[in-house]
Amino acid sequence: MTHPWSNHYPPGVAATLAPLAHSSLPEMLVAVAKEFDSALAFTACLPNGMNGSLTFAQVDRHSDAFAAYLREDLRLEPGDRVAVQMPNGLAYPVVAFGILKAGCVLVNTNPLYTASEIAQQYTDADVSAVVVVDMFADRLAPTLASLGDPPVVLVQLTEFFPRYVANTVRLVQRVWSRTLPRITFPATRLVDALRSGAMRAPADPSTYWRDIGPDTLAALQYTGGTTGVSKGAMLTHGNLLSNAEQMLQLIGGAIRPGLECVLTALPLYHIFAFTVNLLGFVEARTTCWCLHPDPRRTSSEPWKSTRSPGSPGSTPCSMRCAKSDGSSTTRQLTCAPR
Repeated sequence: MTHPWSNHYPPGVAATLAPLAHSSLPEMLVAVAKEFDSALAFTACLPNGMNGSLTFAQVDRHSDAFAAYLREDLRLEPGDRVAVQMPNGLAYPVVAFGILKAGCVLVNTNPLYTASEIAQQYTDADVSAVVVVDMFADRLAPTLASLGDPPVVLVQLTEFFPRYVANTVRLVQRVWSRTLPRITFPATRLVDALRSGAMRAPADPSTYWRDIGPDTLAALQYTGGTTGVSKGAMLTHGNLLSNAEQMLQLIGGAIRPGLECVLTALPLYHIFAFTVNLLGFVEARTTCWCLHPDPRRTSSEPWKSTRSPGSPGSTPCSMRCAKSDGSSTTRQLTCAPR
């Protein structure tokens, strides 16, 4: 069989991938955390400049705790589906990696979905638990009964921010902008879930994921629904690892391991940012900068981003963010059909 498209690959890019270095996403995540434990992994910045950060070691520890919470407290089994409905923020990698480490299946969900859209997707995915940002939790409330009242974990926009910063933002949300709806259903705060998981975690967290292989289902990624009802694409650990490796090979020397700061304007619940910005650049040992849901109002100061992956439609927004402080260090990495 001939592959004519390989004739258009950049010089030095092989026509086929070499065997994957890791058999599962948790194996890759743990390996990166051990190598770059104290290095900055994620920074979340709000439009007003308030921000928080996590190192690779902190993300690894917190995601281990969340995996233990899912398995020990909620008694979920490998293969159970866990929906995640939140914008970009420090909680996203902790929760997403924890789900994968628990051997469960990640179901990315747009936090702006209406109650009917949530019900359709969660029913189709057969979710066993839901992680939702509290700002939009009122949209989830009408659907819980029809879903069998799955356990819910509530996330704040300012998770892992310094306490005084988080308290200030919460005060503004509660009193000034009034963006925190009343929670009318039983739920566990993420901080409490992590505390409980840390206490009940096994001595060797890999016991949850050591049997995961390349063919094990990792995520249900739902389509945009432009041609009908949104449908879930079944993505295995091997699929996502291969996609990340393909991306890294195609951009070649454009990425310097451990030296890049990636501007992430696209939402991580979208397959592009999930594969490229999150998994791909974590594997490349870069700092992944996660922005507020409205990145047009956020400056890249003072982190001096060096890369901004995105699609043609997101390029103007990304570059405005990068140049808002007068910086000329950011380079756009654009994926577009020819």
